[in-house]
Amino acid sequence: MRFSPLLLPLLPLLEPSHGFQPLPANRASTNSRSSRSAPPLALSYNLRDADMMESLVGGIRYEMVPLPDSMMDTTLFVGNLCEFCKDEDLSNLFQTVSTLQSVPACVVRKPNMSSLRYGFVTFLTAQEKETAIVRFHGSDFLGRSIKVEPIRDHPKMGRVKVPDRLVTYVLGFAKTKPKNSSTSNNSSSNSSSS
Repeated sequence: MRFSPLLLPLLPLLEPSHGFQPLPANRASTNSRSSRSAPPLALSYNLRDADMMESLVGGIRYEMVPLPDSMMDTTLFVGNLCEFCKDEDLSNLFQTVSTLQSVPACVVRKPNMSSLRYGFVTFLTAQEKETAIVRFHGSDFLGRSIKVEPIRDHPKMGRVKVPDRLVTYVLGFAKTKPKNSSTSNNSSSNSSSS
């Protein structure tokens, strides 16, 4: 299996628990094209496996969810990002206009972890958000002129969707977890039986 030259330095970082599959030592003897023997243990990486790519690239997969009303006034859209921009880069840029030590930011990615070149940043107050728009809209970031705008609902498609990990980070897991309808049904049946 051939690997991209960019991935070769990352291969030694994988541990056995990350899904490598040892190949049998006698593999070369079953291959009629090769006369030399195979090494005692060879590794095979499945680069089409999403978990394997997550380990190699270092990103985290997530779902897109509608932006909650409570975050609408304090969240920004940031467009025209460099394809190599990471969440930390975005957070560090906007940290300069915030009172927070770390600003919640997320670059939106495809399932294969390549960037969609836009992201979202959340602030403590609407005033910090407005300051960020004035200061960074049209500014140069990682070689590109970024677009910083407030989030608006789309007339036909409805509420904008953001990565669930951003919502979970800002609001906490308990507030983003869907309510279990089976527990409410059980409690109503219990109250009617008594």
